[in-house]
Amino acid sequence: MLSYLMAPDIITELSNHKDDMKNLKVQDLNAQYDSEVIEVLSEYWPTLENLKNIKRGDNRVYTALIDGANVVVKSTHHNNDLERDWKQEMNYVNFLQKTTSVAYYYAPGVVHGTDEKEKDKKLISVSAFADGVCPECVHSYQLAWITNEDVVRSIGH
Repeated sequence: MLSYLMAPDIITELSNHKDDMKNLKVQDLNAQYDSEVIEVLSEYWPTLENLKNIKRGDNRVYTALIDGANVVVKSTHHNNDLERDWKQEMNYVNFLQKTTSVAYYYAPGVVHGTDEKEKDKKLISVSAFADGVCPECVHSYQLAWITNEDVVRSIGH
């Protein structure tokens, strides 16, 4: 009789911890992803510091500092077409930097990790912070690199 009374309590207790276990798994996956991003960043941008994640999901966004300047770090899963698109945008934005105030890319601009499995590679970029653009929105805005606040406010607002 005692074991019969305990069984529902144990089941309730286990189901209460099921969500906790799910959250731990997500936290572990986030920590793993972040450590892989940090590994790539430390190789290509060794002066980057104070990395802070501000958006999770397929397209992750971080803020950080390079030599005291605010920067935005974008990361997503790598594919060749996306890498080509990011590099084309980087070349265009860095060209505009010569005459216009833009959120230029810090060299080397766009890189990908060296994971052996293509599905595990991360595509990462580091660019200057554009005032007036919420950093967690940079994957959403096509022109998030424009630093003129009036122009930025007119995009999507």
